[in-house]
Amino acid sequence: MSVFLSALLLLILPTVALLPRRRVDDNSPPGPTGLPFLGNLLDLTRDAPWKTYKRWGERYGSGSVCTFRIIGRVVLVINTLQDCRELLEKRPHIYSDRPKVEMLSKMGWDFNLVFIPYQDERFQKYRRAIVRGIGSASDATVRPTVSERCNVLLQALLKTPGAFETHLRDYMGSVLLQHVFGFTDYSEHRSFIHDTVVPAIEGMTGSAFWGAQILFAFPWLGKIPSWVPGMSFLKTAQEQLLLAKKILNEPVDQVKEQMRQEPMNPSWAQELLSAENAGDASNSLSEGEVREITSSVITGGIDTTTSALKTIVLAMLLHPEFQKRAQDEIDAVTGGDRLPDFDDSAQLVYVTAICKEALRWSPPLPVASHSTSSADVYQGYRIQKDAAVAVNLWAMSRDTKSFKDPEEFLPDRYLEESADPDSLSVSWGFGRR
Repeated sequence: MSVFLSALLLLILPTVALLPRRRVDDNSPPGPTGLPFLGNLLDLTRDAPWKTYKRWGERYGSGSVCTFRIIGRVVLVINTLQDCRELLEKRPHIYSDRPKVEMLSKMGWDFNLVFIPYQDERFQKYRRAIVRGIGSASDATVRPTVSERCNVLLQALLKTPGAFETHLRDYMGSVLLQHVFGFTDYSEHRSFIHDTVVPAIEGMTGSAFWGAQILFAFPWLGKIPSWVPGMSFLKTAQEQLLLAKKILNEPVDQVKEQMRQEPMNPSWAQELLSAENAGDASNSLSEGEVREITSSVITGGIDTTTSALKTIVLAMLLHPEFQKRAQDEIDAVTGGDRLPDFDDSAQLVYVTAICKEALRWSPPLPVASHSTSSADVYQGYRIQKDAAVAVNLWAMSRDTKSFKDPEEFLPDRYLEESADPDSLSVSWGFGRR
């Protein structure tokens, strides 16, 4: 990283003097003082920036909102549930936009619903389609797949428990591939998950950070050849673009080929493509849109759900007493001679509490990204238009006003009458989604 920064600084420092400086009287929310030009870039780490955000909020914003800067970009940090509800739920027209990240476009990730601007007509279109195809309305079709693949997962865990992380990813990958694309033989498509989807997600969350900051400040650097010293992030973007194209094209191409044959396994992608071919205007998406929306679901579901499952495994290893209570509850409901199923959910109160606490204790998405579509005033502070907004869900999960002993894994907190029914918002996020 030092070589990269050195080469980059030699290239861009001559232009630093031309950049506008922050006005001391701009009345933005308080925050740390940064370096000239770089701002607070070097204060952040890739591993856990949400911890830094929380610390800044406590130091500069009394635990509430604060701001910092990265190479000219203003970032508003929201650390509390109260501020989130006030800004993202009561003023969603201002705080629900998406940041414009050129690096993601170069990596081919601008197809993903997470990064599509709210004003883009695709946003609502894709969101409605996902609710119909993946949300609660589709439980009747999804549940048999989940049950079937869960049995495979349990057998794999019994054989090789040490490879539990791989088994969990295989489980989630097989569920998504079967429901979204109708791929029932996971062994034929396992490499797609491990060699394409997972590396693409890791590259997007890792290499995108530094390149995104540089291209935001100097868009013209995107036109420089990737072999120029300091431009290695552009080469990485080219490699990631190839993975993104594979995610968009390979599964849908296979579904289209299957649709030419009879019989074929039903799938969500087939349903979407058939609606287009039938001219169903109410449900129709173009083929390109089908590729984007199905890819959004695959990439969005693999990492977050696997992360949540890993958290549950960790919590049970750390707290065998909670595992025993959960097992006792399952045995009481099933009689100890069968596996639990979805029909038992209402009776598995403690198991449900463990799942809720796992999502709070280690949110799969610690920070959600938004941006402001217009200027605003909050608590007397001026919020700039086009400011990046970092919604620190991890900090909210540690809020002592909402959670007693927040660092502790305590499923019983969800069994108390005083439990906040909205507290799971710290896991799923706020605002328009």
